[in-house]
Amino acid sequence: MKLTCAARIVIALFLHAAGQCDVKADNTNSTTSFFADNAYGRGGTGPWISPSGQYFNNVTYLTYQGPAEGAYIAAYNHTSKVWKGPVKVLDNPMGGVNPEVHPTKCESGSCVDSHGAPHIAISDDGYINVFGGGHGGCDHAIEGTVWGDNIYGQGCKFRKEFPNDPSHIGIQRHARSLKPEDIFQWEKIELDVSGLVPHASYGANLISGGDIYSIVRGGSHTADWIYQKSTDGGKTFGEPVRIFKYEKTSKKGLFVAWYVRCFVGNEQATKKKDRIGCFASWHNHQVGWTGSHGPDRRNIYYIEIETSTGNFYNIHNKQLNSPITFEEANSDALVYESGYNGIFVEPTDARFNKHGDPEVLIHQYINPFNGWVGPRKTTNFIYTAFNSNTSEWYIPIPILEDDDPGLTSLGAFDKTKEKDVPAVMVSRGSSVDYFDGSKSSTGSIPSFTKNNEKSFEAEFKEFKGWLDIRNPHKDGRLMVLDSFRGTEISEEYYMGIHLYGDGGFVERNSNESSGLWKKCWEATTDDECFVETCPMNEKLLKVVLNSAFDVEVLMFKIFERQDGKWDQILKKKPRGELPFSYETCLSVSGDFNFILKARRSNEIDDSTSFGEYKLIWGGDMLVEKEYPVPKEGNVKEGFRFEQKPSSPGPSPSSTSMAPSFQGDCSQNGNSRFLYAVKENTGEKIWRTCNRLTGWTEKKKENACRRDYGNGSEAKFMCRTTCGTCPSVAQRMGSVM
Repeated sequence: MKLTCAARIVIALFLHAAGQCDVKADNTNSTTSFFADNAYGRGGTGPWISPSGQYFNNVTYLTYQGPAEGAYIAAYNHTSKVWKGPVKVLDNPMGGVNPEVHPTKCESGSCVDSHGAPHIAISDDGYINVFGGGHGGCDHAIEGTVWGDNIYGQGCKFRKEFPNDPSHIGIQRHARSLKPEDIFQWEKIELDVSGLVPHASYGANLISGGDIYSIVRGGSHTADWIYQKSTDGGKTFGEPVRIFKYEKTSKKGLFVAWYVRCFVGNEQATKKKDRIGCFASWHNHQVGWTGSHGPDRRNIYYIEIETSTGNFYNIHNKQLNSPITFEEANSDALVYESGYNGIFVEPTDARFNKHGDPEVLIHQYINPFNGWVGPRKTTNFIYTAFNSNTSEWYIPIPILEDDDPGLTSLGAFDKTKEKDVPAVMVSRGSSVDYFDGSKSSTGSIPSFTKNNEKSFEAEFKEFKGWLDIRNPHKDGRLMVLDSFRGTEISEEYYMGIHLYGDGGFVERNSNESSGLWKKCWEATTDDECFVETCPMNEKLLKVVLNSAFDVEVLMFKIFERQDGKWDQILKKKPRGELPFSYETCLSVSGDFNFILKARRSNEIDDSTSFGEYKLIWGGDMLVEKEYPVPKEGNVKEGFRFEQKPSSPGPSPSSTSMAPSFQGDCSQNGNSRFLYAVKENTGEKIWRTCNRLTGWTEKKKENACRRDYGNGSEAKFMCRTTCGTCPSVAQRMGSVM
């Protein structure tokens, strides 16, 4: 008999007891210094892509590049010591040949392109914005191989066809949290709605006066740097404003591109609150230079943008043009001239000090390769700042000089220290050197002294990077990426990612931090990469649909009961062939229905099903059964589930009427007693419930439903245990 009708299974989940899936570091269990082990590629591209994290309302929110170069977010509460996440926020079109499954390699080498790593901006009212995915946007609005509509860049005509060269294919992407300070629910903001430019590289953002500034290179290497301003917390952005201009100069063979690091004063700043500062170095980019765009970054320049007017100024408050040309930069904005001696410079970190004077940490390096490929070898980190007393820049001061450069070092200001001269952290291999900055008197030349107590040698193999955090907490100054000592796959593709502060690395339970990379590496669908961590008072529901040759699964839905009505909150169609799994977080105090639609796919005996589906709730198996095989029409199967009550209740007048064990019933006239046990103290809490003697079965069922639905879990348990209510595991029919 051939059946074409769809079989429907209804699973009703009634969950009322409070619970949580957040993980607090437990000293009795093993912990790791990393909060996740699935940072992928570079994990991020500091200092150009920033900030990767933000401290807000006693929580540090952390974004990083995870499997398939997607944007992930985690959060750490500094009061409760509770970790949440990581959770995937955005896909990334540069994430390998098949970014929705797992990392792969291209024919010409690694497909990893970390230029689309995420950065974060939290609005004053707590909504979280995550941006990422961009490295030029050459796949957007083009004709053939030349950009069609990007007025800020000159083209990508030398890019190879994807997938052999995935660079510069990714357009900028943006997601915003649906609720303030919530990392679990997101909406993707379409660029034609928000107004953000799609062509973007080196995404960064600033927050000044409650406004969010998106600062990007407006395309690939041959593009202007631009900014866009949002006055509504990241919902929409204004028209792009050009900052530094890409140009072919009058000098033969000189094509000037830029690398820019912008910043604002921190929350405690007393001066320059209305200014954005930008340090930059220039770079000679010959369009079409085979295999490369050159290793050189030269000179340090500085400008300011007045946020109230949008006017550009140099350090002496001379108004400049927009965009800044190479000629104007050299005449009015030059801070440090590096020369043509084979040593290159770039601004790696910057800030306003408490006097409003701009300061910059400069990375000095050599690159023996004719191209951006190959390691940059650090020769020094140098510091300079504007001295408002003399109206001049300090002569650059060396901090860490390496006579035999062989490593690429990382450097950053310690932004938790509000001093005249910032402290500087520099990593070399697996060590971190901490330097205290100071001045002996007002106007004197700054100096730096190594602080041996704050310097340390890490246990892991090598620092692979660190990522900036806006307004950091003292116990979470920055994110650190490390290289694994693990399997060949984990060492090649993945890194551990840590939160580091005054107390060292913030540890996490290893059950939550470890194995995330493997879960995604072995995944057959992108959904299987989801991490099993839910916010407080929510638990993870996992739907597993195994393969079955005689059953075709069409879709499943989840409904939630709200204000007496059932509202659909999720509809999912399996992608491709089974098996398929999906995970979502649901409130433990909500009422839910799960509906699976399936139909037979052949004419064999309809009394047998080959294949099964599962529902797993918070790690507990709720349903594990074969697919339905209906003969006619629809089939509905209803299940109810409950957890132990924990709210206080009245005690019986006589302990002699008390049951001898939990769940036992004792009779006293028209009442029966039951007790629950408080989980935190072990205290017995007595309940009383009325007998239902003489009631009709329909009336009993209605009473049981009402008692359970209004939160009277103890009364319902009593009636269930004493036989007056059906068991919670007994089928009771559909509630829809």
